[in-house]
Amino acid sequence: MNLHSHHQLRTALFLLGSVLSLAMIASAQQPAAKSADDYVAAGIAAQAAGKHEEALPQYATALKLQPKNFLAHYNSGVAYSMLQKFEEALKAFQAAVALEPREPQVHLALGDAYAANGRTLEAIDALKEAIR
Repeated sequence: MNLHSHHQLRTALFLLGSVLSLAMIASAQQPAAKSADDYVAAGIAAQAAGKHEEALPQYATALKLQPKNFLAHYNSGVAYSMLQKFEEALKAFQAAVALEPREPQVHLALGDAYAANGRTLEAIDALKEAIR
């Protein structure tokens, strides 16, 4: 299994956790206007169906409503990575790390994005941070 395959597996597991978390949030809320979490959930559903390009506007809308939405930043990075838009992925993962600096999965994704952008030393630093 290569680095990209490992990243895809980690990403799939994280997305599954995100879907479960959002399902719990949604079931606890009363019907109302669409929230940032609703748009994130729609983006995750699109990604789960392999529609990464369609997920990005959902995350963008979530971020307009809630600029510090960790899942919107992180999953934007995942979508960009799957589309091989690694510079955009890097920016999204950097924003996610700023919001959740103790989340190892984000540091792994950031390391993958640095590596994909040819930034090996920064990739190593991010991966070291993931195992702290």
